[in-house]
Amino acid sequence: MKKDLTILLTGEGYIASRWLQSPSSQVKKIIRMQGRIPSVDPSTLLDNIDIVLHCAGISPPQADNDPTQYDVINRQWTALLGQACAARGVRIFFPSGSNIYNAVDGALLAEDTRCINPQDPYAQSKYDAEVELRALASQGLRSALVRFGSVFGAAPRISFDRVVNKFVRQAYTGAPLTLWGPALKQLHPYTYVGDVAKAINFVIEHDLFDNGIYNVVSENATLGDIVEHIRNIFPSVTVTEIDHAGGFSFGMDDTKIRALGFSPEGTLAQGIAEVAAALRG
Repeated sequence: MKKDLTILLTGEGYIASRWLQSPSSQVKKIIRMQGRIPSVDPSTLLDNIDIVLHCAGISPPQADNDPTQYDVINRQWTALLGQACAARGVRIFFPSGSNIYNAVDGALLAEDTRCINPQDPYAQSKYDAEVELRALASQGLRSALVRFGSVFGAAPRISFDRVVNKFVRQAYTGAPLTLWGPALKQLHPYTYVGDVAKAINFVIEHDLFDNGIYNVVSENATLGDIVEHIRNIFPSVTVTEIDHAGGFSFGMDDTKIRALGFSPEGTLAQGIAEVAAALRG
């Protein structure tokens, strides 16, 4: 495998900003995409590119007033990018998420589970993009589709839309943590942002562009667990419970990628402490 890789980075948000702090040693050059989706023609971006790290897109709540934009940007443009990559022999890394899963019994879901039922238009667009990219394998595309749990922890461009980071900021400001009562005991998967960056490098260094799907999770935990971690830093934090029936309760099983040698290192306690320190600092 070529060692001096040129990476096209399509977005520089939360995840990408953390990866840029410690890219793989096999990466020689990183090119930032110029322009905004969907106005950019993907076929113009791939000269001398080895791998596309496709971090661009829109996530909640940016498209709440027009859900069709999730499909236009997260699915349709990704499909065009995948077609261009297939034609040029360029590999593509696509980060997806746990919110495409749906279960209520606390099961740990592996990549081949039948419990696929995207929870909102954003999740649907990410899952549909996965389907588009996998279908392009017949045209020679080599992709890596990695599903992360809800991402948490500090980064240069930290997102406070993610549940853990949002709760830490609320606790820091003295606001109560408002959540559905049942959610305190419902299981969800969480992935430390440093483990996201580590997973990207693992895929690159092991050339894991086999058109497969890989879960990556640092901890499966309840919101009650998260509240307790936050209380260790902000003892006066209060919780307001709202009555609500239903909800999701599941974790992710990432045995598949761990069997290849990948091992997440982050913890909720670590990530929460990082975010708190960033807010205080």
